[in-house]
Amino acid sequence: MNLDIRGVAYHIEAEGTTSHERTAVLLHGFSGSSLDWNEIVTKLRALDRGVVTIDLVGHGKTESPPDPARYTMTETVRDLAEIASRVGITEADWVGYSMGGRVALHLALAHPARVRSLVLESSSAGVEDDHGGPGVEVGGVEITPDPVDLMAEPAEQLGPRRRSVGPVGVGRRRRPAPLTAPAGQKRRQRRDGSNGRCPEAS
Repeated sequence: MNLDIRGVAYHIEAEGTTSHERTAVLLHGFSGSSLDWNEIVTKLRALDRGVVTIDLVGHGKTESPPDPARYTMTETVRDLAEIASRVGITEADWVGYSMGGRVALHLALAHPARVRSLVLESSSAGVEDDHGGPGVEVGGVEITPDPVDLMAEPAEQLGPRRRSVGPVGVGRRRRPAPLTAPAGQKRRQRRDGSNGRCPEAS
C-alpha cells in the first residue's frame, strides 16, 4: 500500500492485523528496500505475528522528494511515528538493519512508548560530526559513537554492551568471529595454518 506521510508517498507492506497482533516493524539498510525482509516476513507470519515493512524515504517504491531536509533523521523519525499511527500500531518490536537500525534507535529515543523491543543488526549510533562532537542527540539523550568496531570484537569481550532487548524470535544470532588484529593490518590465520590466500596467488 502507499500512504501519504507528511507530503511524501511512502510504500508500506502490512501483513496480519497490526492493531491486534504483536507486530514487528522491519527497516532495511541503505540502498535496500522492504523486499530485503521477504524471508523473515514469512517466518514471522508463521508465528502469527503482524509484520510491517517500510521503504524508507528515497528507497524502494517510496518517493524521493527534492527537498534535502526530508531525508534528515528527525524527519524520518517523524514519518515513522506517523506511519505507525496510520497502520494502527501503538507498540511494536522494531527491527533495523544497518541504516534501518540507526533509524530504529532514533525512533526508540524519540518515541519510547512505541517500542516494545529493539533489534539492531550491523548498526551504530552514528559518526562524529565535523566539530568532533557527538553524532546523536535525541530528546536530550546524548549517544556517543563507540570508537571500537563492535563487529570486530569477540562476542565474549562485548560484555553488557551487547544486550538482548527482546528479540522477535526468528533465526539465530551469529557471533562475530574474533580477529587477531585490527581490520586491514593482518589477515586472520586459517585453522590449517595457511594465510588465507589461494596457492596460485602465493
